Parts: sequence; structure tokens; C-alpha cells
Amino acid sequence: MLAKLLAGLVLLATVSTFGPTRDPRPAPVSAASPAEPPETLVAAYLSCSRESRRRVLPPEEALACAGYYLNLKLSLLKDMEPATYHALPTADRATVNRRAYAAYLEWRKTNAARLDTLTLAAASQDPA
Repeated sequence: MLAKLLAGLVLLATVSTFGPTRDPRPAPVSAASPAEPPETLVAAYLSCSRESRRRVLPPEEALACAGYYLNLKLSLLKDMEPATYHALPTADRATVNRRAYAAYLEWRKTNAARLDTLTLAAASQDPA
């Protein structure tokens, strides 16, 4: 299952890299625009989160999971693509990351019931 999630991340990164170009300057912190993350990205993040509570992840899995989490947060901002984010200077990345985290917290609060359903569905598909 993790191999499928890693393949999905590679596909997501490829699609994001070749998406429309945007102004690399981050928008003000108050301008977070809520968006809806792709279902596959949410599933990958939830799977990683669940798996990391069960065991210490090896470095390559932990890195992939960190990528899912970052891409999930960035997907909630309509004005930022992952490739643009990675090209930003460190201070600007920190600003965008704060905006993305705030958007993520708001998204979790707004979608709590949906997240519970997805979490339960994913847990029921896991081998014991």
C-alpha cells in the first residue's frame, strides 16, 4: 500500500511541477484561500499518520509522509503550487507554511466528520 502512496506522491509532484506558473511571492498571511485537497492526498496523509502511530517509520517512508503533509497543506492554498513553494527563499517558505498550516487547521475543523469517516474507512481496509 505504501508503494501505491509513494507512486501517487510522484504523480502529484509531477502534475504540480508542470502546472500554471504563479507569482512566487507569498500572499499576505490573512489571504489564505480555502480549497479542497485531492481525496488521494488526504488518504495518503491519513495512512501515513495512522502508520506512524503504529511504528517508527524508516527514513524513506517518513520523508514521503512529510511530503504528503506539506502537499496537503499547500493544496489548501489556491495561490501556491509545490514547485513554486520550493523555489521560494527560506523566509518566504516559512510565511507560506504558516498560511498553509492555518488553512489546514481550518480545513480539519470544517471537515471533521468527513475526516472521521475517511479515517474509519481506511482503518477497516488495513490488514490486522
